[in-house]
Amino acid sequence: MTYQKKSRKATSRIVISRHINGITLNPREYLLDKKDQVLGFESAEKAKQYLRQHGVKRFDGFYFERQRTSRRVAQNQ
Repeated sequence: MTYQKKSRKATSRIVISRHINGITLNPREYLLDKKDQVLGFESAEKAKQYLRQHGVKRFDGFYFERQRTSRRVAQNQ
């Protein structure tokens, strides 16, 4: 008999942030998706490509950080 067991799998993604109004004393703000969740990318290059598609020409002031996440993944056993 085969059944599905849900387990947590650690993954990582690249998130984009910058300091509010470009002032480093301010906290960082993160790029969000339509559901107000932090938008993640597979690589920094894909994150930069996304920014280029949305009109960003220079990446000064942007931070590309690797963020560890855990998500539920169904596994067959």
